[in-house]
Amino acid sequence: SFASTKFLLFASEIPGLLQHGMQGSNMLIADMSTGRDRIKALGRLGFSYGLGATVGPLVVAQMARIVECVNNALTPLWRLIFENA
Repeated sequence: SFASTKFLLFASEIPGLLQHGMQGSNMLIADMSTGRDRIKALGRLGFSYGLGATVGPLVVAQMARIVECVNNALTPLWRLIFENA
């Protein structure tokens, strides 16, 4: 890891903890459903996972644009406040 602080070192491990959600969901659905309901439930889970993997990055990119616009709009205000303090 190329983390420069302990916080970044621990924060870099969060995605690894979250990547097992799909397998856990599959396990729960397979255990809690029966027959045709299992097929339907696993299909819906796969669809929602694929939809999230496709639409998620698009949503995050748009949010990043909004944050950048807000940041650009507020930067002069922050400079005025903190440079004169």
